[in-house]
Amino acid sequence: MTTKKVFPILIILAFSVQTLFAQKKNIFLTNIEFKVYASDFEKSRDRLKNFIKIKNAQIIQMNENTTSLSGKFNITENQMQALDTIIQVLGFLNYKNITTVSSEEEITKIQNELKYLNEKKKNYETEINTFQNKDSKYYSYWDELQTIEKRIFELDSELNSYRNDKITAVDFTIFDDNVDYTDNSIDWVNMPGASVDMLFVETPVSGLSAEQYLGYSLKYMITKGKSHFTLGNLKKISNEPKDSTQFTEFFHFGFGQDFYTKHFGRGKRKWFNLYTGYNAGGIFATSDTRNTMLPYMKAFLGLEIFKNRYILIDNKIGYFVPFKYNRNLRGIEYSLSFNFVF
Repeated sequence: MTTKKVFPILIILAFSVQTLFAQKKNIFLTNIEFKVYASDFEKSRDRLKNFIKIKNAQIIQMNENTTSLSGKFNITENQMQALDTIIQVLGFLNYKNITTVSSEEEITKIQNELKYLNEKKKNYETEINTFQNKDSKYYSYWDELQTIEKRIFELDSELNSYRNDKITAVDFTIFDDNVDYTDNSIDWVNMPGASVDMLFVETPVSGLSAEQYLGYSLKYMITKGKSHFTLGNLKKISNEPKDSTQFTEFFHFGFGQDFYTKHFGRGKRKWFNLYTGYNAGGIFATSDTRNTMLPYMKAFLGLEIFKNRYILIDNKIGYFVPFKYNRNLRGIEYSLSFNFVF
């Protein structure tokens, strides 16, 4: 084969390879989703808005109220490091997820939805033109048409982001950390378990209380906010002289709740979540010659050693306060517990 014949073939091959790489360019889209709790909400909100403005990011959607800011925008790949930097100073990072998907699949999905919405828009416009009076039905159609047009605009903006080489899509929410978002939400769980409990009486007295008690409890958690029921007993383990009037066993039952701190992970970590809590209920105290019923309250500081979706290993130390024989029965209590999803 002569040089004159080979040269055009090489040119065609080179052009084909270049075209192939051009087609594969930006075939993947990176999606970043994050949620932040900001102690200074207004400052964090302004920081992110300023970042979007400086980086000339394309805003897809933005929702703002007095306690939160959420939205979507697109940036170029080389701006991801700057985004990571700004996220670190916005507040407590509650959630962050990075995924990579095929941009061709996303473009096809957007195009299909646009085709459907444009057809739907034409139908609504046709219907609206048939109305002779602007009654409630007319305004209902009008509101629906505005919603469709807004969604079409968002999809067009998102589609243009691919054409403009903006291949990193960001979905964010910033919450005001001074607002309790759990007031109206309860996440129910079914987590039975057990605990080992030790009570160290502060000022024991003969004829009434021992220095130390050890026992076991059933601990049944019913919410992710760690609301729980307890049922168990404590028995004397210290070596005081035998006394038939001394309480040697406590049968107890109670209800308690735990509260996570805002500043140490909000209970979202796998290891070492700090919390405070209380437990209140009743105790049936017995000795060889007598028994009595008394209410109690416990306040404690706890540390979750480890937890995931299925198990929880927890320990806490608190102050036990009975409302009868208070002076000689109150003291420090330590508990180590294990719960599992059933």
